[in-house]
Amino acid sequence: MGYVNVKKNTTEVLHLCREPSIRSWSTVIALLSLGVGAAYYGSDYLIWKMCYIIAAVFIGVTTLEDWEDCIFDKKANTVTMQKWNLLQKCLNPGLEQKKVVCHSSDIIDVRVSSGEIKHGPAAGRQVMLYFISGYQLPIIESITTDDLSECNKTAGLIKTFLDIQPVDDTTNGIDPNSQSDSSDSNESFEHIQKSDIVNEENETATPTGDSDK
Repeated sequence: MGYVNVKKNTTEVLHLCREPSIRSWSTVIALLSLGVGAAYYGSDYLIWKMCYIIAAVFIGVTTLEDWEDCIFDKKANTVTMQKWNLLQKCLNPGLEQKKVVCHSSDIIDVRVSSGEIKHGPAAGRQVMLYFISGYQLPIIESITTDDLSECNKTAGLIKTFLDIQPVDDTTNGIDPNSQSDSSDSNESFEHIQKSDIVNEENETATPTGDSDK
């Protein structure tokens, strides 16, 4: 699985999703196997064996990665980002999952940003949405260590779907002429040599003959 999967791609809707990886499912299966093995080969009472299995299931479900969705809708002019996990579905299946809804027309750029992964030595990446008001949001909260080309491919797909044009530096509040203006102002000052200051001090400190009399 790449950074995200394209679940739907039409002229009006672009649905990107990320599901638990094979590594995450493998961890769940390993924990379940450990709990079942401890219950089967153990000589404890039945109640303890049930506790082993229930604990293995609970830990496995909590370690499973989240499902995340990012849906761009041109007709509704919205971008919806939401995520949910299996534990929430099991404990409260009727609970509505939290989601973030923004105007897709406010997106001015899509870029790949680097981020830190908790308990991981390598740096991760995220595809970020930049809005005209100045804030930015990731299309999914998960940070990946996948190849940079996968993230760039996802960012390019979003730009093509939303028909986003390249952003100038002035749009981000950066004036390209600011450095040249400051250099011109520095050149406008008169440069004084150190020898000029020394000569003026010597003339001021030299006493005249009339003052001694």
